[in-house]
Amino acid sequence: MLGFSSDAISRMKRQSRLLTTYVIGQGGAQFLQLVTGFIVIRWLSKEAYADYTIINAILGMGSMLFGLGISQCLTGLIGKNITDSVLVGRFVYAAYSLRNRVMVVGIVLLMITFFALSKKFEWSFWVALFYFLCVSLTLFFNAWETVNKPVLLLEYRLREIYTLSCGACFARLLFLFVAALAGVLITPVVVFFNMLQAAINAVGMGIFSRSRITPVPKGECLSRERREILRLTLPKLPNLIVITFSSQLIFILAGIFATTTTLAEAGALSRLAMFFVIFKRMGGTLITPYFAKTERQDLLKRVVVLIVSLIGFVCLAGSLGYFFPDPLLFLLGPGYEDLQFETFLVVLDTAISVAVGALISVCNARKYVYSWHSLVVLPPRILMLVLGVIYLDLGNLTQLLMLGLSIAITQVITQFGILVYGICQTRKEARSEL
Repeated sequence: MLGFSSDAISRMKRQSRLLTTYVIGQGGAQFLQLVTGFIVIRWLSKEAYADYTIINAILGMGSMLFGLGISQCLTGLIGKNITDSVLVGRFVYAAYSLRNRVMVVGIVLLMITFFALSKKFEWSFWVALFYFLCVSLTLFFNAWETVNKPVLLLEYRLREIYTLSCGACFARLLFLFVAALAGVLITPVVVFFNMLQAAINAVGMGIFSRSRITPVPKGECLSRERREILRLTLPKLPNLIVITFSSQLIFILAGIFATTTTLAEAGALSRLAMFFVIFKRMGGTLITPYFAKTERQDLLKRVVVLIVSLIGFVCLAGSLGYFFPDPLLFLLGPGYEDLQFETFLVVLDTAISVAVGALISVCNARKYVYSWHSLVVLPPRILMLVLGVIYLDLGNLTQLLMLGLSIAITQVITQFGILVYGICQTRKEARSEL
């Protein structure tokens, strides 16, 4: 059949089924998230949405910091050994122990953060305490999910993942409708429903992955597995911290320098990034497992195809955001219709971030993590941040977004350089083995 072997045809069919499952599953989950996000924007006042925006920024930072990039590291460490349930169990339990230690420190920092913010946003003690508890539990459930998810990803069990994800999203949407009908749709209620969604995902992911994980007896030493995980995570930790703050930089700076209206507008525009979730999730869901299992001789051509695809994607997304911003602004509702150029900046920034995530996924899959990683990645980002603070008006939404875009551009350039170096090292190793 067109010169293809039966193995090649079988492989193409398998990949087509996988991609179809991903598009339908991730598309369904993303659609539900989009509907929920735009309903919250329209039904909350700008003041209430400003509160929700800063809480989401804290949640976003916490999820990245508490996760430590463990999920993608586990994917690379387990790789082709996914059928060895003992090995999988040891790495998963080692990740649990690391996560628990990080959570203890993180919860203390969260407590300080929320009670410091309570003064600026005029939250009462009980409201601040409620937000703190909900965000802490959400982060715990998110970390639980990220440890178990690689087990399902390496077996390409996307159907279970997206059945769970869509079910949790639908439950949250239903709860929000009920709250709206009852006249109690306020920021604390929305934050509480976010926590319930995270709980459903975490518990379900643990149940689905349980059959592939052999429990580790209590007291058994996991120091070797912890060292392996830390070997891949610690070199990236300074960079992860900067990425975490950079990803929420707009909201942090808006919360400090800008008005409540500007903060609400920044939060509303950030919801446009939800259109790109299906592409962002491809990194950990498809790209990392795919390149983790790629044979060395096929690596270069597959990376080239990926990079060409990413360039086309960024150009297309940027063009759509520049020439056709009005349909996106319509979804945000009244009060946001004058943000055409800002919409373009957000769309372009998000598209570049997708490209960065894809390159990072390849590096994690191939274990291109080096001791000098942060020395290469951090200085350009810090420089852009310092220049932005000095020369830009951080109370202006457009200039805030331009600062975010400039940082994204430095990210994609440095990550591309690391990937090229890693591929060159792989080719040297291949030649030395001949």
